Amino acid sequence: MKQLNVRLTQDRNKKPLAVVENFPGLDAEMTPAQLRSLAKALMNAADVCEESNVKGLNTFTW
Repeated sequence: MKQLNVRLTQDRNKKPLAVVENFPGLDAEMTPAQLRSLAKALMNAADVCEESNVKGLNTFTW
């Protein structure tokens, strides 16, 4: 399993913002299962990002 490091913060308009610090690079070769797993981790990150009380670095496994 891999880790997705996401820093949760706010933009200049105080809206939720996520910065993915270790997103797979350009031309990443991924299987369909890996794509689904990454998508699930990103959806989890989006859900947590929308929670107004969560800030800082968070790790999601994919």
